[in-house]
Amino acid sequence: MVSVEINEASYVKALRKGHNYAWDGQWEKALAEYKKAAACNPDASDPYVGMGIAYARLGRWEEALEAYRKAAAIEPYDPLLKERLARALAKVGKKKEAAETFIAAAEAYWQRKNIRKALENLTQAIKSAPNLPEAHLKLAQIYERIGKRDLAAKAYVSLASLYRDKGSIDEALKYCNLALGNDPDNLKAKALKASLQYGERLLPSIAEETPEASPVERSRKQALTHLAEIIFEEPAAPGRRIDTLLGQALDAQSRGDLNGAIASYKQVLEAGLDIPDVHFNLGLLYKEKFMIEEAIHHLTKALKSPQYALGSHFALGECYKISGQVDKALAHFLEALKIVDLSTVGHTQADELIKLYRNLADSFVARGDREKAFAFIQSLMDFFNARGWEDKVKELREHIRALEDEGIALSLAEVMEAPNPEEVFRSLSLSQELMKRKLLESASEECFRGIASAPFCLPLHIQMAEILIKGNRIEEATEKYLLIARDYELRGIPYRAISILKRLIRLVPMDVSVRVRLINTLISFGHIDEAMEQYMQLGEVFYELADIRKAIESYRQALLLTPRSSKEEEWRAKILYRLGDLYVQVMQWKEALEAYSQLKELDPKDKEVRKRLVTLYIRLKLADQASKEVEELIDLYRQEGKLSEMAGFLEELAQEQPEDQMLRSALAKIYLELGLKDKAIEQLDLLGELQLDAGKFQEAKETISTIISLNPREVGAYQELLKRLERGEIA
Repeated sequence: MVSVEINEASYVKALRKGHNYAWDGQWEKALAEYKKAAACNPDASDPYVGMGIAYARLGRWEEALEAYRKAAAIEPYDPLLKERLARALAKVGKKKEAAETFIAAAEAYWQRKNIRKALENLTQAIKSAPNLPEAHLKLAQIYERIGKRDLAAKAYVSLASLYRDKGSIDEALKYCNLALGNDPDNLKAKALKASLQYGERLLPSIAEETPEASPVERSRKQALTHLAEIIFEEPAAPGRRIDTLLGQALDAQSRGDLNGAIASYKQVLEAGLDIPDVHFNLGLLYKEKFMIEEAIHHLTKALKSPQYALGSHFALGECYKISGQVDKALAHFLEALKIVDLSTVGHTQADELIKLYRNLADSFVARGDREKAFAFIQSLMDFFNARGWEDKVKELREHIRALEDEGIALSLAEVMEAPNPEEVFRSLSLSQELMKRKLLESASEECFRGIASAPFCLPLHIQMAEILIKGNRIEEATEKYLLIARDYELRGIPYRAISILKRLIRLVPMDVSVRVRLINTLISFGHIDEAMEQYMQLGEVFYELADIRKAIESYRQALLLTPRSSKEEEWRAKILYRLGDLYVQVMQWKEALEAYSQLKELDPKDKEVRKRLVTLYIRLKLADQASKEVEELIDLYRQEGKLSEMAGFLEELAQEQPEDQMLRSALAKIYLELGLKDKAIEQLDLLGELQLDAGKFQEAKETISTIISLNPREVGAYQELLKRLERGEIA
């Protein structure tokens, strides 16, 4: 056979062997070869990178760290090397150095315009050393540059908190202002800035009470005012009778002549002025005469107008209470509460409160406790008929903003359900203020005082859990929140149970039991897509914990759930990709093959999947399947006009599997199709050599004949070799 001029140095040979052993998961052997390569060429980074990976897989992190240090010294601008070095530093407990190295990696990625990796490394830096200002600052600056101003604000707030804790007030104020410059409505930035400016001054916990009309009286005043304005407008000729009738109705109503007012309003409607203001007044007049059916009819019509929704719901609740229809009364009072609640929260909390009120309504109906329902209704009526109710609602909402920031939007209904809501309002407000001042013991005492008077008021228990968190008593807070979530489940309020468990997940993201609890809760209440997302997160948790077996099991469980999701194929693809990758990592080739085969069925044109199938077929020595897959993949690349990419893929495979004849043959065909005759001859030459070594003389003759037909430079040598084969001189 004609010898091709390949002067493979010992370095290249050792490095290739190292890569092959690494591919097979034979890390000790890979390590030995990488060391040989490093000895041959101490100035090359690849052997040290290989050594680092091998040591890491063997759990020898100190040695991995040393290898990565050497590689990084050779390639000081490689961001991936910096990232690997940082991870090794974190593993051996050098948190600050790890954080600084993650920051350096982020800078390098940013220079290469890889924003995602830059952000990822800064996040890792913060995890490694949360009190290192540089990571927070760079994170904020990147978010500013890419236009994510709300995230930039959050990062600046974290930075301001760090400087406040260090006693650097001017620096803390500077970053508060930067946060507010990015997000003027950022509540944390506002609160922190206020505390920095005014020191330890305690804000009033209860506002000065001012007389305030009940929702019904406020709506009545609004209706009367609007109807009076209609009278004084310049009327068209047909409107003069309506003006007269309206004047009569208002006069009778002001004198307490209920019958006269009702008669006049009915005539107003008959005359064509069918507006919510008239219906609302009529409804209240009928209610005062205890003509409940007529009152409900007109209040329901007024309810369609947003400006009368609160007053109408409240009045309808009173009507249904009078008639003994508890469920309907509850429904309207809860709607009234919801309107009040939604008027005091931002858009982000609005959707959560709407879901919560829906759950609360279902919960009250499911409980069927008539006595408690009446007590709740009476509590509501007392509160909204008292002076200063609106100020109290606004103040409470201001005090519990911190809980809303954690995804727990407390509702007025939960407070009002307590037997003495005024006491609950006071305890929640004061406890929050004390907690903000870091007077945790006093905040806890105030919270216990509230719980003593309302032991089943869950917002107070939530507040207690948050105090425990602030005191870094995470285990106790977790237990507390799990009990609260269970209570919400028993009350038939799954949405709140889920939000509580999500809060816990943010608090203890690596706690497997909490995440499993959340998954089970989501599934039991039909939130399948969210459960799927949590299963994916659970798999990542197990992966981070180096428990790949359990990670695989998590993804397998998620796969079983996909038929119940709203996007079955999308979830299946996402899960199968992850499973395939994990199976490869643990060298479960058959299982990986099954995963990628299913992915191929989902999307036959996914070239990455098809490439992985080729690799697996070769690894499992399934030659026919590998050959068929290669041919189909070549067709895909040909259709897209990207045969050169396919050639690159096969070249990589051929380097890993240098004795695979099918790969050499496929490469030769592609090169011929691309018009690269010399490259085709090179592959055919290698193929012929492999065929001769394997004793496949007939196939070797055909290969050499093909080479001769291409008229290579050494055509005479190939012709002589073919003659010797035909004479049987080579055996």
